[in-house]
Amino acid sequence: MTLDQLRTFAVVATHRNISSAAQELHLSQPAVSGQLRLLAEWFGEPLYHRSGRGIDLTPAGEQLAVLARRVLVAYQEAVAMRDERGPRGSVLRIGASGDAADTEPALLGAGAE
Repeated sequence: MTLDQLRTFAVVATHRNISSAAQELHLSQPAVSGQLRLLAEWFGEPLYHRSGRGIDLTPAGEQLAVLARRVLVAYQEAVAMRDERGPRGSVLRIGASGDAADTEPALLGAGAE
């Protein structure tokens, strides 16, 4: 289960329609269906049933929709908290094995005898 799958499920649960959810998420309909399938496989039970006009959530799907919305709200709050603190200093470490001078001729194609 991933955050993207939960987000997709929450939007589908809100719209009760995969096409509308795909449009809101800027995803293709097959991509949304694939996310839902993976999520249902992870849970081991159906989360919705297709109907003539869209989808109907199963009882497990209804419960997951509530939880997914809570998770997304908590995630958004965590991002907002981080953003309030402003950027933190970061350290970039670059490592290399061996001596760069030893590999340079090989990279340039030189030294082939």
